[in-house]
Amino acid sequence: MIKIKKSIISGICASALLIASSASSLADSLIYIPMGSENNILIVENDSGEIVGKIDDLASVHGLAGTPDGKFLVAASFEEREMGEDAPARPEGVSEIDHAIHHPGQSGASAPKVDMGDMVSTVSIISTADNKIIRQIDVPGSVHHVAISNDGNYAVVTHTMAGTVSIINLNTYELSANFATGDMPNYAVFSPNGEKLYVSNAGNNTVSIVDTNNWIVERNVIVGESPEHIVLSKDGKSLFVNNAGSASTSFISLPEATVSRTIDVGDNPHGLGLLEDGKTLFVAVRDADLLVAINVETGEKKQKTLAPSPYHLTNIIGTNELYISSADDPKVWAVDKETLEPVGEIEVGARAHQMVQIKN
Repeated sequence: MIKIKKSIISGICASALLIASSASSLADSLIYIPMGSENNILIVENDSGEIVGKIDDLASVHGLAGTPDGKFLVAASFEEREMGEDAPARPEGVSEIDHAIHHPGQSGASAPKVDMGDMVSTVSIISTADNKIIRQIDVPGSVHHVAISNDGNYAVVTHTMAGTVSIINLNTYELSANFATGDMPNYAVFSPNGEKLYVSNAGNNTVSIVDTNNWIVERNVIVGESPEHIVLSKDGKSLFVNNAGSASTSFISLPEATVSRTIDVGDNPHGLGLLEDGKTLFVAVRDADLLVAINVETGEKKQKTLAPSPYHLTNIIGTNELYISSADDPKVWAVDKETLEPVGEIEVGARAHQMVQIKN
């Protein structure tokens, strides 16, 4: 099921450090990898690089995020269906009434609070204790990516084709809002205090700043062409965005909401990650077959060839590894953060998407 270069075992084990202020080791950290066309999420043990499990019955799962306490995953589908048709099976322990509430158009379902339109997809809430789906919520349109607020109260999913984002209350599992941010919303991230939501809009070259008290767009920042993946510094003062159409990465200063720097990185930058200390930004450049590391303070960059087609990128907190998937080959690289050299590969069977690290 998996092939690992010998170097990955020593490389990952040797680099297991402490996560943030926690005194516990990340040796038992798990990486959850949504597999899109395979309709499942693979579970990889960080210290060994081995696939230790999977979560099935997740149609075209692309977007994925974890709650801050690590107890739940929010997994979203890129597959649409007509509202009221082919709803997923009722999860164990969920009443028929509760199930109907979350799937408008089904028998017994009340009218939704949000205009659902004609096409929906399903967002699944998964318990990491037993990898079981505990709730499923229909949302209006296919979902690209997922973000969760730092207090764990809300999840946001982006509907790239519909031009909207949906907000899910994770305490009640209700779809509480759906609104437009800009053409082709792609990626989202909450501010540390949860009062702002930042959304990249690939279709109109902007990043929207959303007031989360009212779920309204309060302003837009013009960046490069086709902004996609974004990442926010821990202090909430710097937002970074990959401009897939203009081969660049933009730095946005907050709260001023001004572009302070734009750096050329190569054709079609995709995945994006920030080192724990906020000093180094990593960019996976898909068409240029590059991994680029940018010094956030000086703008200096170094790069290494990584082929073919580096795609989604996740900084594995507390270790010296990045996990980077390939858009062309069914694998995930483990890459050393300092040298930018691969230290191992994990065969995953298909294209891997928005990866998530959870303390086991």
